[in-house]
Amino acid sequence: MPPASNTNRVRLRQAVELDQLFKHAFQLVEPDHVRPVRRGVVGVLAGLHEDGGTGDAAALPRQIEPVVARRFKADATRQLVALSLLVHFLNYLVFMLFKKRHWRFAGRMDISDRDVIPFRWDLSRREQLGQLLSGEAEVFPAGYLEDLRETAAKVVARAGDGDLVFVGRSPENIFDYVSGAFSELKSRRSLTLLQGSFSRIPDDLTLSELEPILGYFRSERIDPQSLASSGKVVRFVDVVAYGRTFLWLVRTIRAWSERERADWNAVKRRIGFIGLTSRTKNSPNTYRWQQDDAWLQHGENIFVKNVSVHRFVLNYFADTGPKVTPSHNRHRWGSEEALRPPREEERLMALRGAVQLYDLGKDRTERSLFARVLAEQPEMSEPWLRRLVLELKANK
Repeated sequence: MPPASNTNRVRLRQAVELDQLFKHAFQLVEPDHVRPVRRGVVGVLAGLHEDGGTGDAAALPRQIEPVVARRFKADATRQLVALSLLVHFLNYLVFMLFKKRHWRFAGRMDISDRDVIPFRWDLSRREQLGQLLSGEAEVFPAGYLEDLRETAAKVVARAGDGDLVFVGRSPENIFDYVSGAFSELKSRRSLTLLQGSFSRIPDDLTLSELEPILGYFRSERIDPQSLASSGKVVRFVDVVAYGRTFLWLVRTIRAWSERERADWNAVKRRIGFIGLTSRTKNSPNTYRWQQDDAWLQHGENIFVKNVSVHRFVLNYFADTGPKVTPSHNRHRWGSEEALRPPREEERLMALRGAVQLYDLGKDRTERSLFARVLAEQPEMSEPWLRRLVLELKANK
């Protein structure tokens, strides 16, 4: 073979690169009968095949046809497979080599190219659940549903006339119950379950490193621009021990606001935090997370209220109760794993329990009981809560 010209060296390099591309593209479908197609096409496109090749895009089909016919003329099935593959990839290959553009195959696209919205079943769409509801469900402890009703009513009342964002898996039972109770109201408020574990995130992570989770926030309209322009307040709800999750949220949203040149003061007026805390004796020496120095430094003048919960119930929320999804921790933020429905029996049992809570909230008798507990809250003096209570009682 004569020494390669500069043009052929370029084509050879392109052929090597293209050969690697084909290996990735055909990694799931490359039995022995596909390899000759790949090699033949690469050779033709690079102008180095033994049949010759001009490198002219218009001549590619004419050059490829004899290569495929010669290699597969004895096997019609293989020829069909080869030609089918060529039809799908020819335009892409021509475009890549002659227009010098770089694309990715959809099957190998980096997950970071799009926002990762962690999967959770929509309990209002039973057609999506199908046979998943057949089986053993979570068994709630005695008296738990009464405590859940009371806690949910206090959370709704303390939050004011705004949207609720339940942070992580700990308050998911409250989310499911209230979602059912509000599902048929005309004045439905936005309820969001923000999946994520944020209490142990290193302080030195930059916003660029946080981009996978910020994309998720943006999709839920919890970004600075959306918060600042929203006509409603947004209240974050979570189980609180030392307030690390809420502190991380405040610091991150503030830094994000500065980067996006959003009005932090406007954002600060729109957000607030409802902490689910362990019920203890009230005294001047009682620890209050919102009085911690770190919170006072970053969260000063931000709306904060607490709902005290019996220690047993709080522990069930945060630890012992089964959860519908795995923890969406930092290692899952940009992972395809977060997009897949969990199939472990523990998750399915929790799913069936979540459906029970959703249906309980929709039940007319339960809604009346929920409205009665709401009416007992101090916030009943506010017009928005009186309207909500009346609507819950009237909805049948």
